[in-house]
Amino acid sequence: DWRALMRTVDAESRPGDELLCFNLHGCSIAADYYLESPLPLAGGFLDWPDHVFFMPAGKRWTGYASGYWAGTGEGEALTGVELEARMESDVGEAKRLWLVAPPDLCGEYPSVCRTIDASWQARRRWSYPPLELVLYERRGGS
Repeated sequence: DWRALMRTVDAESRPGDELLCFNLHGCSIAADYYLESPLPLAGGFLDWPDHVFFMPAGKRWTGYASGYWAGTGEGEALTGVELEARMESDVGEAKRLWLVAPPDLCGEYPSVCRTIDASWQARRRWSYPPLELVLYERRGGS
């Protein structure tokens, strides 16, 4: 239920938050239609285990038709240290992080979870089958 998920993000978000989505396509469309908060959106497309496609470096979502998706294609699938570095650069300035992903994300994509767990601590979880929404705060800060 994308509408309810985005309503939760709207109700609980603060300036400095970021939305991190796996898979990015459905989340981008949902954010464009249902998200009222001006949150930056990052993330990628889950491919085979522990490989994630991202948009080219520096491209950011600003709206489905005119921003993140406007004429840009996917780069190569990233894994391991490259995946961790890309994720950290995408959310490096965020104070809190909203993760939208399948509940079994860590089983098939351990690099994604290692990167998040290194810097972030889960504060709340919501279930919107087949997705889960998790609010993280930076470790050692607010």
